[in-house]
Amino acid sequence: MSHPQPQTITGGCLCEAIRYTITSEAGEWPPPKNAICLCTMCRKHSGALIPVAATIPTKNVSPPLQRNPAFKLYRSSTVAQRGFCIHCGSSICFLYDDSADTEMWLGTLDEEVFCGGKVPGTEVTTKHGTWCERKGGVSKEIRRRAGGIFMENGIDGVTDWIAGPKYWNHWGGGKEPFTGTVDEMKKRMA
Repeated sequence: MSHPQPQTITGGCLCEAIRYTITSEAGEWPPPKNAICLCTMCRKHSGALIPVAATIPTKNVSPPLQRNPAFKLYRSSTVAQRGFCIHCGSSICFLYDDSADTEMWLGTLDEEVFCGGKVPGTEVTTKHGTWCERKGGVSKEIRRRAGGIFMENGIDGVTDWIAGPKYWNHWGGGKEPFTGTVDEMKKRMA
């Protein structure tokens, strides 16, 4: 299901040396190719058990990441590089050498963009802390659309909830996605 597409989405690294804006084009929202990647390299680069990236046309990311002196690339394989901030170490993106797209780590989106803005006057303090209502945010839309890749590295009880199409190793290449849980797939493969 498509939703109204935001005109711009902002984000950056932890120390804010790298800031970016993603400008939308007419098309599907959320991006149709966004995924939870459970490969070892994505986990190690992001430092997250469940790293999530959205594939964005590189021309829609401004200013160009490579022009920022704090942005550096690490060659993680013969076909791809991973971008990060040299000051705070934040993982920013993943880049295939032969692609016109950039896979942006969604954890770098600004809080109000990802989670929604805090609604003033809705604060409630409990013995567990203070929370408030939020308005907007793209997290639910993106999560609803995300699939999963490298499910062979799934973690029982942690990544079982991933909905949408899943791939055992990586995207496409003639491979068919599966649905359901990893345990169900393992039983079908046995």
